[in-house]
Amino acid sequence: MSDEQADTVAQQFGSGTMATFEQHIEIWMNKIDNPLLCEEDGPVHQLRRRYEQFYVDVEDVTEDMVTRFEFEIDTTRSGRNWDEETTSTRTVRWPSRRLGDPAAFGAAGSCGIRGLGGARRSEE
Repeated sequence: MSDEQADTVAQQFGSGTMATFEQHIEIWMNKIDNPLLCEEDGPVHQLRRRYEQFYVDVEDVTEDMVTRFEFEIDTTRSGRNWDEETTSTRTVRWPSRRLGDPAAFGAAGSCGIRGLGGARRSEE
């Protein structure tokens, strides 16, 4: 597709999206609170009753409903497990290299794994 064709498609897509959004605004501005339903609309009233339990009128909202919770998670155990696992993996894969010595793992202290530090592990 040429740049000109891509621009035309993008312009048409943008225009269509804008027209659809404007139609939605028109519907929202003129909606009826309790519209008449026909049999083909399905169980709308039952669904409304079901979903009503999850919504509260603004004037009925209490302070405890809007108070945010913050949980503190202790990650020390998982951090220790990660350190132990990676240390054992490095020991198995590169037993001749000194752990804790960045120079032993290549340029700029990379870990020697492609994509993590930018260097490839050289074959020994």
